[in-house]
Amino acid sequence: MAHAHTPYYVVQSLVSVLLELEECCTAAEREHALREHIIDDTLKEDLCLVNDLLGTHVSQCSVNNVTYDVFLAIMLIIKMRMICLAMVSF
Repeated sequence: MAHAHTPYYVVQSLVSVLLELEECCTAAEREHALREHIIDDTLKEDLCLVNDLLGTHVSQCSVNNVTYDVFLAIMLIIKMRMICLAMVSF
């Protein structure tokens, strides 16, 4: 639990597992996997907003009023993954 005191560690860990990023060794691999999950081009433009959380290095960012949309898209993916995991466990 070396990272247990890192801010947002639990959120980062859960998002990484749900988006299947835990197998990615590099920032480029995580960015590629993240882009595979986000299909909306507008949302892809603002992936730099999750750089700190997911350890990616997306450089281009058009930050405008889409921040909330990026958040909603990631939360939707998380919810879908949780539903799938719950269905598999039955």
